[in-house]
Amino acid sequence: MFDTIPAYVMMFFRMIGFGIFLIGVIQSYSKLKLKQNQFRRYFANLTVFGTIYLISVPVYFFLIRLVDADYRKETMFFGIEFAKLCLNIWLAYLVRWKQSSYRRIIDQSFMEN
Repeated sequence: MFDTIPAYVMMFFRMIGFGIFLIGVIQSYSKLKLKQNQFRRYFANLTVFGTIYLISVPVYFFLIRLVDADYRKETMFFGIEFAKLCLNIWLAYLVRWKQSSYRRIIDQSFMEN
């Protein structure tokens, strides 16, 4: 399943998508004002999470070569699902955590209104 031409095409387009993501991050980050440290911190967290999410499949794709051929499909599936689960828990934690940069941004916007 992962040693076929469509798999390599999928990885190629995944990497193109990651490149577009990085270009967008760089452009967005450059537009933030220097005074907006809370936004920068929050944006940096989202950049890290997005990078991990987008790059996890290509990384697993190349690491899966180390696994026996009989277990590659299952290992790939569970590895990707585990990465998604960890990132979703991490994002939920950051949104709910009282001292996170996201909470400071939300609290500050409510104080201004």
